Amino acid sequence: MTALSRLLVVSPTPSLAMGLAGARHHAVVLRPAELDSAHLPPADLIVLDCDQSRAALDLLERLRPPLRCPALVLLPEGPGLTEVADAGLPSVATLAKPVTRATFLQAVGVSARMPKLRANGTSRAAPSEAPPSPRRHRSAPARSARPTAPEPSAPSPPTRSTPPATPRRRTAGPALAAPEPAAPSPVEPPATAASPLGQPSDQPIDLVRHLIKTVGTLDNIADTGRAILEDAMERVRADRATLLVPDGARWRVAAGVGLRPLERRSELTTDSWLVHTIASAEKGLVIEDSDIARQPLKGAPLASSKHLLVAPVRRVSAIMLLGRKADPPFDEADLAVLAVVGDEAGDLLEAALDVRALARLLEEFRDAGD
Repeated sequence: MTALSRLLVVSPTPSLAMGLAGARHHAVVLRPAELDSAHLPPADLIVLDCDQSRAALDLLERLRPPLRCPALVLLPEGPGLTEVADAGLPSVATLAKPVTRATFLQAVGVSARMPKLRANGTSRAAPSEAPPSPRRHRSAPARSARPTAPEPSAPSPPTRSTPPATPRRRTAGPALAAPEPAAPSPVEPPATAASPLGQPSDQPIDLVRHLIKTVGTLDNIADTGRAILEDAMERVRADRATLLVPDGARWRVAAGVGLRPLERRSELTTDSWLVHTIASAEKGLVIEDSDIARQPLKGAPLASSKHLLVAPVRRVSAIMLLGRKADPPFDEADLAVLAVVGDEAGDLLEAALDVRALARLLEEFRDAGD
């Protein structure tokens, strides 16, 4: 996938940009209320995270004239997504929500290769760019064949007129498909499939050398966890939070906001009530007065908070705890929001845990003096 240098992400929450972590994309995140069409940052792609088609179309009308770059619109599956997809807007792609990190990155890569706009609003492709994606609305008319005269000594063969090609309409779906590769030449064998890291060789030392070049794009657990917590705290208006991730048979604090020093060293075992109820059973909890649950919460960080909200990151069996020191208590709506954050954060946290596992495996290769 082609790496971008500049993305403008318009979203009510910053969590969408977390999906770009480690992918060499530089994203500027703005809420819709913060947009000023006269002072927009330069961008190679606009990503609009909307819940209604009208809002998406209004944002496109405000942003496209000054930026004139391709746009990717995220909308819930339904009539609104179809309305934007069928609007016939040049260089606009759609993607159905909710999205995974993989489908989001794929859609960003495909959308970024769409042509930019001219000043009059029509698309403009660079001479070196690939042909437009099949999912775009504009398609070239079918080229008519030149008739040939029949042989004098033979009757003319019956001819059949070919109807003009019908322009393909872009349909909404869970993910954008990348342009289909051209068929290989009959005299040339197909190219050898690349390795998962994009290298032609899968020899271990080649993978190591590739990793050395790209290690700066990886994220550790602490940074990933803090980004997840800050997003969750903003969504449910919490004043403290922590994230516990599994490490063998124990759950350790990966990140925290507002924790006491002793709480940062907290550990839970598989016998813990929180691990059994949240991580293993994949359930969330609203605790209106933590004094009532003081004994079950023994040893857990934030147990002293007046109100607690607890939810799992099911993908990796992690636990998020968010607290409030004073009223009002959390409610079921807050729990539903936190559950969404947990689902969105699963891919990012799993990637960070994989990086941690690799770092530990490479520990034995360090010099004795390091």
